[in-house]
Amino acid sequence: MARLALIGCLVTAFCLTFVDEPLARWVAAHETHAHVWSDILHVLEYAFGLEPWRWIGVTVLVAGVLATQLFWRAHRAGWLLVASTHLLATNLMWWGKVLLGRLRPSDWHGGPTFFQGGSSFPSGHVVLFASIVLPLVVLYPRARWLVAVPVFAMVARVMVNAHFASDVCAGLALSAATTWLCARVVRRSQRPGGAR
Repeated sequence: MARLALIGCLVTAFCLTFVDEPLARWVAAHETHAHVWSDILHVLEYAFGLEPWRWIGVTVLVAGVLATQLFWRAHRAGWLLVASTHLLATNLMWWGKVLLGRLRPSDWHGGPTFFQGGSSFPSGHVVLFASIVLPLVVLYPRARWLVAVPVFAMVARVMVNAHFASDVCAGLALSAATTWLCARVVRRSQRPGGAR
């Protein structure tokens, strides 16, 4: 995960420098079937507990951590990893949006894209999906195919002109970094004599 986070940061920097503006202009000028991308993404939002109430996923994760702590201790580390990664990544994502204020491509009309009162960087959809999928892949490596979900979200959010390429790459990098950090902390807490 640390390697994925580093690669994500490098790709984000590359996109900020060379890809964002020309790609955003291209998407704005072409028919990208935005409704198809949005419809599929909406189905995934239901599957991940983002719809119909945005707190369903968080509620399930917190309940799972509490239940495994009390009744199903063999699985508590896994639930703790997914829940802590998701909560940390989404909080950092919201702070990033507030502090950076980046415009969305649909609101941008040339000029600077940062510190303009927007909420584009990093991509919330990518963080919301990747912060659940990546820790699951750490726990169950055979579930690597689930990475298709955040990758689809990355493409979809760019194709509907809701995010720049660097926004979605930053969302993946943030999720990978928090997965790596939380995995280390959870592993350490589960060792004999570790913090409990």
